[in-house]
Amino acid sequence: MKTCKKCGGSVWYASGKARPDHKCRTCHNANQKKRYAANPAKQTVPQRRHRLKKLYGLTEANLESMKQAQNGVCKICEIPAKLMVDHCHKTGVVRGLLCQACNSLLGYARDNTETLIKAATYLKETQ
Repeated sequence: MKTCKKCGGSVWYASGKARPDHKCRTCHNANQKKRYAANPAKQTVPQRRHRLKKLYGLTEANLESMKQAQNGVCKICEIPAKLMVDHCHKTGVVRGLLCQACNSLLGYARDNTETLIKAATYLKETQ
């Protein structure tokens, strides 16, 4: 077992592997807080770029062109809002940009068109 270079505590990730920086969780978290407190604007941009590329295979330029193609509005409700990437969980294919409410709607329906059609029918019948 490795020991923390800073405090001497044990160095383990939840997965059971040693941390590459040889710091215990407490020291590692304290170091991260210090880094981000010094420059909070830089913490999100690289993480966002990495997540877009890793999860969806998109660059920021791709995302911006999608947003422009949709005129900055949600592809379902057409309301201008903070948009998020919508993708098929089975194939991984990016379908478009949706607001949080519409993205959640699809998620709760488990991307099942039959469920969504039944929900729309129900709403029409009860109005």
